[in-house]
Amino acid sequence: FSRINNCVGEWNQKYFLQFLIFVGIMSIYALTLIAYSWVKDCHFCSKDIMLKQKRLMHSVILTMESILFGLFVIAIMCDQFSAIFADETQVEQVKKQGPFRSKRPKMSLLREVCGRTHPILWVFPCTSAPKGSDMSYNTIPI
Repeated sequence: FSRINNCVGEWNQKYFLQFLIFVGIMSIYALTLIAYSWVKDCHFCSKDIMLKQKRLMHSVILTMESILFGLFVIAIMCDQFSAIFADETQVEQVKKQGPFRSKRPKMSLLREVCGRTHPILWVFPCTSAPKGSDMSYNTIPI
């Protein structure tokens, strides 16, 4: 469905998922603010018809943009999570070779991508090295 190509890999998939989740949340937040601005009566807003029309146009455009971004991000996020839970790369899925590894629980697969820390810490863009590695993402081997 969506082709990310080689931009998202083992070392940055967590950050890509965080980006998708945060953009999805911001789309919902924008839609909430738009709905609130129309439900809540504005006493100090101008009664000028031109300003009301501009406000309406701005709200319509922002609503469409938020919905489109939200749907796009949800589609890519579902694709990424299905790849994680299937434990297959896109190439393995296309070739229909099947996963080369034994079936593991979904939480174990998420830990492999997001880190071995507590799941609440997965939402923070912190670095963590793969298990069994002495190297962090910020160090460069010499």
